[in-house]
Amino acid sequence: MSEISGNREPKPQNSELTQSQMAMKDLCDEILALRPEQTNLTYNDIKSSADPEKIQERLRASLLGDLMLKDGDSLSASPTDEHHPDLDLYVGQAELIQAGVRAWGWEYDKHRIDPDGPTEPPYDIIDYPGEKDWIHQLDIKLWYFDADELACQTVTVYTSSITAGTSSVVSRKVLALTYVVTAEGYEGHNQVLRTAQSEEEVLAFVDLARELFNTQV
Repeated sequence: MSEISGNREPKPQNSELTQSQMAMKDLCDEILALRPEQTNLTYNDIKSSADPEKIQERLRASLLGDLMLKDGDSLSASPTDEHHPDLDLYVGQAELIQAGVRAWGWEYDKHRIDPDGPTEPPYDIIDYPGEKDWIHQLDIKLWYFDADELACQTVTVYTSSITAGTSSVVSRKVLALTYVVTAEGYEGHNQVLRTAQSEEEVLAFVDLARELFNTQV
């Protein structure tokens, strides 16, 4: 792989961020700014005093409602096994105890493939000295508890500077505390994802996440 370090002018520039990408970046930056100094964490959690039942209802009624688990849906992995046992934990039966928001943020040196270079590897790479690319992820989290079992349903929007001007990715997954202990490398289950279908879909999600941020405890 060859690298071009500052010798191409003008350099290709990112597309403009969409309104929803700007809103997401602004809120994530605000949440991440509250991390303790000198932390190495790439995320920050905010717990909210908002009624979690109402937050669940609003998510279900939103354009992201197709991602949400319904009452009666299991929070256990499917299929279950010795590392992912049946938790006997169901949406609508388990107590919904907390809503919150988590922001993630990563930065890395900005590089781009030269659009006028080779179309197959090894590509020519354009370097942008002193410039950074960023990735942000915004989660709304709902925590369920019953009979000593705890699980979290998370709805997520993901975007980055390198995808400026395009639709964000939206997803849902479940994380169960028991599986963190019993399943090595476990990072969640029951995940679904798709591309956001509209700006309004993401903007409404960011607005709800900001409400959770503004009611932090």
